[in-house]
Amino acid sequence: MKETVLVTGGCGYIGSHIVYDLSDHGYDVVVVDNLSNSRREILPSTVNFYQADIHDTEKLNDILRTHAISTVIHMAAFISVEESVRNPLAYYHNNVEGTRSLLAACLKNKIKKILFSSTGAVYQSSEKPLRENDPQIPSSPYGHSKLMAEQLIADTVAASDINAVILRYFNVAGAERKGRTGQQGLAATHLIARTVQAAAGDLSALTVMGTDYPTQDGTCIRDYIHVSDLAAAHRTVLEHSFAEKLKIFNCGYGKGYSVKDVIDHAKKIIRADLPVTVSERRPGDAIQVVADNSALLNETSWRPENDNLEIIIDTAWKWYQRERLVGVPNK
Repeated sequence: MKETVLVTGGCGYIGSHIVYDLSDHGYDVVVVDNLSNSRREILPSTVNFYQADIHDTEKLNDILRTHAISTVIHMAAFISVEESVRNPLAYYHNNVEGTRSLLAACLKNKIKKILFSSTGAVYQSSEKPLRENDPQIPSSPYGHSKLMAEQLIADTVAASDINAVILRYFNVAGAERKGRTGQQGLAATHLIARTVQAAAGDLSALTVMGTDYPTQDGTCIRDYIHVSDLAAAHRTVLEHSFAEKLKIFNCGYGKGYSVKDVIDHAKKIIRADLPVTVSERRPGDAIQVVADNSALLNETSWRPENDNLEIIIDTAWKWYQRERLVGVPNK
């Protein structure tokens, strides 16, 4: 058995994929999740699980000490751009204050390494693929909260013996090919998750939010990364030793697809009726956000295995069909 890793938010969509990937590769995994938007049953019964909140610093201290944790992967966060515009204080409390609480526990327990789940939403819209040192000018409270959490981590690293890797995710989608985990429920606001929900008839229609953007077809452009490739990226950087105490990597494929591109691919793959409506732009949405992933490719051994929009949509669709069969899509 390799080292013991704590994953906060480990029952969530991305977190559960990371837990399975680490477990498959011999790691002992401990999960902390408050189950506010996930369910314990998504994980294998062998995983050490604690229903707890990251704001409970003393509980985190107990868990880190009990299991002799050496690495923490911090996934627990609110992630909806739209919701953050409506309720910014909740996002600053959860994403910033929650990170501060976790860092306090990490310092007390002499954690060696932290991997932080950040986002491409820290950048401003750009016609060119974004590099890690490009200006960080978020267009939503969600993006701002993640950037503030990044700064908390950077300052903590500078003042301690902790090393950290910040992974800025672009648009994460798809599901594990083995069918053990995927997107849970109808709460997801990401395009591909909503697309399969609409195709299954669980949404009356897929809403395209804005068709007047300055792009080729008038809709937003995003870089979509398969969730299993993202999980593998976490394991790769966990196992890598960097000369710098703090590293930042973009996690994407370096190519963009418009909303209409995604819909066209989905219609071809799913071969089901996909009702579509159009609304005004969603507040906080950037025009175009695509990753330059050259740093992750050049500085680590990570190589994506699912760099294909059709694979992403197909695995998301197959998972969602399974969820509907077991009767849990609305949880």
